[in-house]
Amino acid sequence: MGTEQAKRQRGRQPQTAHNQTSGELVDAALSVAQTHGIGATTTRRIAAQAGLPLGTVHYWFANKDALIEAVITRLFDDVRHRLHENLRGASLAEDLHQGYAAVSNPDQLLVLFECILHEARTGGDSGVVDDLYTDYLATATAITERWCADAQLNIPGGPAVLAQFIIALFDGLSLGRLASPQNTNDNAILTLVASLLDSASGRTGPTAD
Repeated sequence: MGTEQAKRQRGRQPQTAHNQTSGELVDAALSVAQTHGIGATTTRRIAAQAGLPLGTVHYWFANKDALIEAVITRLFDDVRHRLHENLRGASLAEDLHQGYAAVSNPDQLLVLFECILHEARTGGDSGVVDDLYTDYLATATAITERWCADAQLNIPGGPAVLAQFIIALFDGLSLGRLASPQNTNDNAILTLVASLLDSASGRTGPTAD
């Protein structure tokens, strides 16, 4: 196995192996990123935060980008887990509010947005972000499929488009809260969207001529 191939394989290990040391490094990277931002999150700082030798970081992760991918994976997995845990299906409005609460942790969101921007700027070609977003969208689509079935919603584009709309709504509200917390009206906006969706219950879409 060539050196570069070995590095790439080693960089992927923390995403699949439930190893205590790699998990501690991801925890440390997330903590450093929350405090200093992704740009200042160095492997040296991560090692110091974890209380481990610098060489341990490079053993488990080929480079900083591989560690950032592991952080992104952790954050997406946390969001999907909270969505499954928090959405009880009592009502569409309650699901919207609970779903937003599940994904809008300010500290984690800021790091997640920074990580995704870092991947975009550095031209990351591993496909990790795309794969994780696809899984996130699938989770959201499963939820909107239930909404459409329970409330007899006939949404143009169907549950998949509705899921993308909800994700965009949550992302937009989250960015607004990060930018100007005092000017946010999250609950009112979520209630408005739920009301609009409820009003579409039982309606039929336009028919082709």
